[in-house]
Amino acid sequence: MADGIWFIYRTPYEGPTGTRVWRLPDRSVLGWFQRVWGATADEDSFDSESDAYQWVTQHLAAELGGDVYGLNSLFTPDPDRTKGPGRDRHGPLPASTWQELSALLDRDLYVEGDPERNIRVNQHSVRAKTDDDEVDLAYFFVDDALLRSRPDCCAYLVWENWRLPATGRADHRGFQAPVPVQELDAVAGGTGTTYVVLFSSGSFGEPPPVALAGVRLPQLADYLQAVVPEQADCHQGRWPCCWPYGLLALRALIAPGEQRLAPALRRYNRWEPQLHTSHLIELMWRSGARDHAAAHAQVRPWLSQRPSAEERNRRDPARSRIHATQHLAQAAIHVDYLFGYERWYLFDDLWAATHPALASSLLRCAASWDPFEP
Repeated sequence: MADGIWFIYRTPYEGPTGTRVWRLPDRSVLGWFQRVWGATADEDSFDSESDAYQWVTQHLAAELGGDVYGLNSLFTPDPDRTKGPGRDRHGPLPASTWQELSALLDRDLYVEGDPERNIRVNQHSVRAKTDDDEVDLAYFFVDDALLRSRPDCCAYLVWENWRLPATGRADHRGFQAPVPVQELDAVAGGTGTTYVVLFSSGSFGEPPPVALAGVRLPQLADYLQAVVPEQADCHQGRWPCCWPYGLLALRALIAPGEQRLAPALRRYNRWEPQLHTSHLIELMWRSGARDHAAAHAQVRPWLSQRPSAEERNRRDPARSRIHATQHLAQAAIHVDYLFGYERWYLFDDLWAATHPALASSLLRCAASWDPFEP
């Protein structure tokens, strides 16, 4: 296959993967914008701006495998916004270099937030972040040269399955996280590192990835039952614990004596709505100051409750997927019929050393909307 380009859309509306990956026929990113500019020029023939806007939207959806929030603003004025082309659309795209394309997108592409921060263009890519007032969204046009040269950035982005390869081996070459990762409660004299990545269906980078130094995944359940999380003023004085909420919930859901994570992940799937009520959120944050037995006792009464009709109408736990092996535990937890899934990945340095590009890309995607960020 000749070199070409890809379109990648980070959006919770795309099911368990949270990503749409689409191959395009063009040889360059600039070439796609030039071609589609010409192909949509007929929007000028519509008497109604609304009809023209809908026609362009449908054309882009056919090009890119579905809707892409805000991208149509480059090709036709949005009736509800001022952003959009204000020139004769019958001429060629007013950009013949990637630098000119960058200036054009900064001026005419609609994104939420500052275009200088949320639109990034170079010779090999266009990357944009926006939101639809409900969730964060990001899309990328990238060429094959960039994918080949930076697998540490894009291996997870283009992995078209929520489930990663679970194989791992006793590989002691080591793994170095490519981005700063918050280290929690290092185990003195312990071996290895476990990384925790949780993709919510709301905001990029929340929660950020964390690392537990001195413990590998086979020992994590035991460790979570033995540790009292480090106390610090990390929540403006309201809560005493620096751990991310999901990891605190996982700790509390492990039954005393359990040595595997999968049962706790299944409990999380069953009780996800209750775990995000204000009452249980407060209990969970406070559980970080208590031992495991007390934390589990706090949630035990909730484990016998039946989901309400409202909860059953909002989500379907049967749609979730959980898969745990020795060095990788992963889950796609269905949280909402509209907003899709949470995605969990807990992996240790042995799995990361076996799959360094996937591990690096995972951490980059968890830390920022743009894994190509330095």
